[in-house]
Amino acid sequence: MLIVAQCGDLPKWPFVKEYTNSMIGSHADILLRDLIIKYEHDIHLNTIQVVKALRKVANQVQAHDSCFDPPTYIKYQYVPYEMDHRSASLTVSYAYDDWTISNVMYAAGLIDEAQEYHNRSRRASGNRVDFRVDVVIGYDGCHSAVRTAMMKIDAINVAQEYFETYYMEFCIPPKNDQFVMEPNYLHIWPRHQFMLIALPNQDKSFTTTLFSPISIFRTLETADDVLTFFRQYFPDAVSFIGANEIIETYFSSKPQPLISTKCEPHTTYNGDMLLMGDAAHSMAPFYAQGMNSAFEDCLVLFDKLKENNFDFPKAFSAYNRPLRIHKQISIEYLDSNEMINYFDDIST
Repeated sequence: MLIVAQCGDLPKWPFVKEYTNSMIGSHADILLRDLIIKYEHDIHLNTIQVVKALRKVANQVQAHDSCFDPPTYIKYQYVPYEMDHRSASLTVSYAYDDWTISNVMYAAGLIDEAQEYHNRSRRASGNRVDFRVDVVIGYDGCHSAVRTAMMKIDAINVAQEYFETYYMEFCIPPKNDQFVMEPNYLHIWPRHQFMLIALPNQDKSFTTTLFSPISIFRTLETADDVLTFFRQYFPDAVSFIGANEIIETYFSSKPQPLISTKCEPHTTYNGDMLLMGDAAHSMAPFYAQGMNSAFEDCLVLFDKLKENNFDFPKAFSAYNRPLRIHKQISIEYLDSNEMINYFDDIST
């Protein structure tokens, strides 16, 4: 592994021939973590050098980036706003870097040191830290903590509906380091009121999800019940996942509900907080509109920021009006009845 003076102990890649300083923290450690966790380091990396470099970037100022200041983060367990207005972003970035480093330390057998970095990433002292920020964008899912906070300071109308359909995830592992099915497709086993789907991952596995009414999940009480169900309706999937893995996964987890969320407005009256993605409008997943809507949120917000010269309160207000109505129409269409119709449509 190269150690380049200009770039510090881990590389920081240039963009358009020069550093932009648009990224905070050390991101090479994230790539190294992925390589090592996937057991590819014996070929590509010298683990001893990696560990030495990670210790340095986690604890020392790096030559390539004056804003990278781990000693401040270590001293206070966060980066004070008075020292850097990017305090929230810096703190989150350093904590995430600590978490990735703890993973590498575990893989290297340095258990005590791994626990130290893990604790540092979790703020083990339990101290409350208050951040001063100009705006907050809540992109934190259907159980949004930001939305809950907004409801305490403004009149935010929220409606939630839990569907009868629940889901549980399984995994189809690779075989001989290859996909066991064609990776460029969405694989679906439709069975009228329930279905199994499989989506490919970069490690050549498939995330496999069973969608079913909770009433069916509740009938599967024993290992024999579960295997009989899978062998009756998804026999080829059993060979891909493995009978033991199905049983282990089923009884080590539990079915999770699908939830539809509608709220309005998406922004506070002062324009300092905004909800996006599932935090503002979670919906049934079966027509592939949830992720598309989240991407659309980003595009619309950026357009409104440009139209309002990056005045966030004005942009948030402009963003809220047309998008809120559009999203509510989409959610109302994708109700629980539509899910049953969807299962029936793809089963015929």
